[in-house]
Amino acid sequence: MAYWTRRACIYLFAIINTILASKFVVSFSQTAPCTRIYCFSRTVSQTTAVVDITGRPRWEKSAESKKNLLHKISQHKPHFSIYSSKISSSTSGYPAAEVEQRPIAASKEETEPILGPPSSIATLKIGHSLSAYRTLTSGHRHEFCIERVSTDPDVFLLRGLASAAECAEIMTASTANIMNPAETITENDTSSRTGCGVCWLGKESGGAPPAASSLLTCVANLMVSEGLKVHPKTSVEELQVLRYDVGGQFIFHHDGPPRFLTVIYYLNGVGGTWFPLALTSDDESDDSYGSLEKERMSEDFLRVHKSGIKGSPPQNKAQALRLGEDLEPEKDGLLIKGSKISEGDTNIQEEKTNNNIVHIQQGDAVAFYNYLDDRSGRLNWRALHAGLPTSKNDGPKWICTHWFGFDGH
Repeated sequence: MAYWTRRACIYLFAIINTILASKFVVSFSQTAPCTRIYCFSRTVSQTTAVVDITGRPRWEKSAESKKNLLHKISQHKPHFSIYSSKISSSTSGYPAAEVEQRPIAASKEETEPILGPPSSIATLKIGHSLSAYRTLTSGHRHEFCIERVSTDPDVFLLRGLASAAECAEIMTASTANIMNPAETITENDTSSRTGCGVCWLGKESGGAPPAASSLLTCVANLMVSEGLKVHPKTSVEELQVLRYDVGGQFIFHHDGPPRFLTVIYYLNGVGGTWFPLALTSDDESDDSYGSLEKERMSEDFLRVHKSGIKGSPPQNKAQALRLGEDLEPEKDGLLIKGSKISEGDTNIQEEKTNNNIVHIQQGDAVAFYNYLDDRSGRLNWRALHAGLPTSKNDGPKWICTHWFGFDGH
């Protein structure tokens, strides 16, 4: 009797185990691919911070679903402790990597919508970075780092964020669609953007490629505050892909409102994004426009963008667009420059120690915030930027952009 009892227990255990295993397999197979971002110190062997992000955005759903995209992404709350380290990149003039002894602990969950960087990266100083890696849709580990390059506006360089394969995937997807001539019309000006083709990768174009969805999930969780990720009035636009021909450019402009965060991905390593008013040093005496009335300029920007040509004097917009005309790239503000060496350029070593120049490569991205980080809801006029004309040496420039917006002012 005992023998048959033991046999029955063994068979029953096997059946229960099989049922549980099958349920696990079904549950796992129905789960969307997981994108994980691990943030850790460069000189520490063990991972000291983990951000686990599950789920991927899907553009095929309704507009309301897209509106609540960030809320869906934020369902799995990240818990992490991040160490800060000085970068040792050859394009920086800062010393070799050093690890601070105490961690930068993540603050309590931000329940209010903060239009600036989340607390996990807001404490980064110029010359400091966070090392990280993410899991690609192919399942491979891909390392990158987050580096602060300006304090006002808040500008971060995401070095190596996208893989070469992801860049190629996005460019291929855009060429499969019709790239229309890009037109950005400003008052009394119909040629503020020239020599450029544009394509939006979204529902109408057959859906965003997996690379775009994976990158969006990554930057949304890293660069958007918790309060905004769960806010019903937070949204993200479909991926815009731009191809600038030689000589193509985009004159001074400001992205807001309602765009509070802009993320530009450099798909072929050609840069040329210039922030003429950006602060790239902790020394306020280096500010070329320190004498300007910040309150007045902020109000001018807000008035121009809210009323457009209806009630805003033309000179206000002209003044805003001319702010950087007296300044010079490479000497003032922040220039995001490609790594390709121009013929006859003998200043490479000097550029490596110049805070006004940051060299990028294919797969790098720049993320910047268009509003003041003081809960006032005012535009930051220092976020003015331009796409400089591409040279023959560089060839065509491929970039793509994610804009995150907030309509809850």
